Amino acid sequence: MVTPKQFDTGMVIYLDDELHQVLDYEHSRKARGGAFVRTKLRNLKTGKVQRKTLSPDDNYKQAMMEKRPAQYLYSSDQFYVFMDMETYEQIELEPETLGEKKKFLVEKMELELEYCDGQPIGIKLPPKVEVTIADTVPGVKGDTAQGGTKGAHTESGLKVSVPLFVNEGEKIIVDTKNGEYAGKSGD
Repeated sequence: MVTPKQFDTGMVIYLDDELHQVLDYEHSRKARGGAFVRTKLRNLKTGKVQRKTLSPDDNYKQAMMEKRPAQYLYSSDQFYVFMDMETYEQIELEPETLGEKKKFLVEKMELELEYCDGQPIGIKLPPKVEVTIADTVPGVKGDTAQGGTKGAHTESGLKVSVPLFVNEGEKIIVDTKNGEYAGKSGD
């Protein structure tokens, strides 16, 4: 059992006898009233996202999560397709299920699929990924690592600020926790 004070992003709980994933939470307190927790939850059965205000002292059953190694294969208009590395089964996840994580996906990337009660519910990305710059302003002679930054887009649509010397077609390392430039590939 967990209380809303113990919630963490990605945690799965039972609420009204259905599985809900915690997308966001905020602890608040009114001046004269008690504390409460504002949450943003996704119903894993229907996919519907809802906001709920919960008492910080209520108890909720936490669902047991399982993680399995997987590989990202490709995306279509409707699904992102992964291969479970243990069973070689292909798993399809909807873009809404992945949220912003889909912008870090690169074909043949190894990651973890998250399961709850035998159903795939999401992915866990590696801490850093290597991506290719698809669009940015060209670098100018004399730009150094100590200079400013410029905007760039990766092949997967991720927006990232990069040093001025980074050009289109180059591979860079991006931190998946904050989406920030972490270095040039091969450094």
